[in-house]
Amino acid sequence: MVVDGNLAFCGGIDATSGRWDTREHADNAPRRLTPDEKPAEPWHDMSMVFDGPAAEQVHEVASDRWERATGKPLPKVREDAAWPFGEAATFTNVDIALARTRGEYQGAPSIRENEALFLDMIANAKRFLYAENQYFASRTIAAAIARRLQEDDPPEFVIVMPKTADGWLEQVAMDTARSQLVAMIGALDPRRRFRIYHPFTKSGAAIYVHAKLTIVDDQIIRIGSTNMNNRSLGFDSECDVAIDAAAAGDETVRDAIRSIRMSLLAEHLDCEQSELARLVDCKSMISAIEKLRSPRRSLRPFEQEENAELAEYIASHNLLDPIDEDELACELQTRPRRLRDRFKKHGSKRS
Repeated sequence: MVVDGNLAFCGGIDATSGRWDTREHADNAPRRLTPDEKPAEPWHDMSMVFDGPAAEQVHEVASDRWERATGKPLPKVREDAAWPFGEAATFTNVDIALARTRGEYQGAPSIRENEALFLDMIANAKRFLYAENQYFASRTIAAAIARRLQEDDPPEFVIVMPKTADGWLEQVAMDTARSQLVAMIGALDPRRRFRIYHPFTKSGAAIYVHAKLTIVDDQIIRIGSTNMNNRSLGFDSECDVAIDAAAAGDETVRDAIRSIRMSLLAEHLDCEQSELARLVDCKSMISAIEKLRSPRRSLRPFEQEENAELAEYIASHNLLDPIDEDELACELQTRPRRLRDRFKKHGSKRS
């Protein structure tokens, strides 16, 4: 969302119902309701808001997409305004990088900057990569992580994500693909440097993670709309923003990124940041998480589940998560026959 060409919001929060929550993720929160006033599930999400030239560039991205979709340009708007929030900005006078995904459409080439940024962050991590993401279903990302884990002293990879995807179709496609990729990575991770965790409330309710955040070595922070799945990397329209402390040349930027990571981990573990920082500084991030995990509000490790044959088939063939337009076209032509054959073989209790 861009306001007056000078204030931009970029992140995972959709303009729809069921997205309100606080960082406490309290059980039975009275304001966390659906439009018909029924209780909504705990929700964890994130966006970055910024102003200045970077916001103008996001306006250009939005304008380009609008014109390609409608054939009509958006008017150019540029209004200077004071920072409209009560709190001071976390970062000031820093460069912000934009990364986009756009599928090939009507002669416009595909853009895969978000995929390239993920691969660069994985390749350049020295000590750790911390991520929060809705999905872990990209074989490209999983393979890049697996390559790093085979090094003599690989970095740690910690991903916080929902226990299950939202909706039956997403669970069949994304959860099954995640299980396959975790099994593959596990076979190539002798030092146990790769972990997936799920956040839960005090009463044990699963918190749905919809955020798309990646932090590498407290050096680079990236927030946007891009999931770790095929569609987000090459087919859907996505936009992420990133800040690099090295490019800023300011140690306070790195300190701010570290503070964000510590704040998020302390939120998920329901602990004091000082206690977390002491353990992280003495040991690894994974060791600190394992030390502070509790049966109440906390992080729980991913547990491998058995997948039904139909679900395995759908995930293996990317039926609901195409890599690009060519694969989507192929699947649209062959999917009905293949799925019909599979359902005939296994039967269906519901339709």
